[in-house]
Amino acid sequence: MQKSFKISHSIEAEGEGFCYDLHNNYEFLTLQINSKNQQVVIRFAKTRGHRVPVENPPNLELSFYGLIHISFSEGFFINQSKTIEEIGYKESNNDNLDWLIEEDKTQPEYHLIIRFDNDEFIRIYAETAEIKVNSQLL
Repeated sequence: MQKSFKISHSIEAEGEGFCYDLHNNYEFLTLQINSKNQQVVIRFAKTRGHRVPVENPPNLELSFYGLIHISFSEGFFINQSKTIEEIGYKESNNDNLDWLIEEDKTQPEYHLIIRFDNDEFIRIYAETAEIKVNSQLL
């Protein structure tokens, strides 16, 4: 998967000129799947609190194009988990999500795993992925 961002410290999305802590400063908002166009958009909203940087944008999106795989934990849509616990990678044939592979040890064909509280997760693989701020590409 070609990405316009990297995952650092298992909780941050970073790229040229930006670094957003998705664990401490954002919470999951929505998931949109467009099966006709093979697109997925995962939206996050900035949380409130004295530790959240004022300059952080109010909304972030992880957008995936050319969707090849997407799966969810069994209770993902029931439990409505909002807090990201960890982001990492796994080989396509590895279902052991007790530990995730960090960015610097990943391969382009590995799936991206977003793990939420209560062990809920989104597992996704696409041709490309990018991060957007308030629906503008970074």
